[in-house]
Amino acid sequence: MKIKKKFSFNLKDNITDVRLLIVKGLLFLLLGVSSALLLILRDSSFTAITLLVVAIWSSMKFYQFMFYIITNYVDSNYKDNSSDELFSGVVVFVKYFIKNRR
Repeated sequence: MKIKKKFSFNLKDNITDVRLLIVKGLLFLLLGVSSALLLILRDSSFTAITLLVVAIWSSMKFYQFMFYIITNYVDSNYKDNSSDELFSGVVVFVKYFIKNRR
């Protein structure tokens, strides 16, 4: 009889299980799509839908700026000093930006 290991997860650990990463991504997609649908159902005017699309697009471009453009084109040393890894969140980026203003 095989004894299964108990599943242990520390909230400070990074998720490394591919299945959990996929589930997490799908949950974010579900959250985004359902939120957008609820906003459109509440106010389906052309202006509201256009503003929603612009908000989504600009958020994606800002995220790309924080974690791709800066790393590859502006500052090759752009790392989280506490872990020596690429930035993992917006708060860390804001701290970096405030600390390294020119």
